[in-house]
Amino acid sequence: MDYTYCLRNSGDNGNLKEKLNGMRSDLTLLKEKLYLEKLYLEKALLAKQQQEQADRQSCGFKQSDYQLFAHKSERQSNRSEPAILMNKTYLRDIEKKCDNELKKLNDYVFNINELRSTWIKMRRAQRLNLANAENPEKEISSLSVPRQYLKGKVFYIDSDQY
Repeated sequence: MDYTYCLRNSGDNGNLKEKLNGMRSDLTLLKEKLYLEKLYLEKALLAKQQQEQADRQSCGFKQSDYQLFAHKSERQSNRSEPAILMNKTYLRDIEKKCDNELKKLNDYVFNINELRSTWIKMRRAQRLNLANAENPEKEISSLSVPRQYLKGKVFYIDSDQY
């Protein structure tokens, strides 16, 4: 993105901002859905473990008896469980990727806003330079900044940054 890009696409800023805000809201929604799905899967796993424990207790097994068969039942539960329940790092990886994409998108929006403000400053400076070139003797009354400091500087007029 550069100055010429801003000149060519100055009218598309509204559409670009709408698209970026839409992408940001979609990513935020996806992150929330993943978080809720993660909570749901953890609750489902906990409920299944509690159900298995209740089934074992109702069959008359003691905790010491279950220790003998624990290795076998873990293998069976691994086969019946979806892989996503057993590997919670998968959900964490997706969550990290969503966070990274949101950060990239926020940086991208920030850079676009910076380019836009720089472009506006350059356009206003060009207008001031043209006004000064037409009337070099006339002092700019609304500015408290000497004319030699206008070129390439950031200054304030009526609380607006140029």
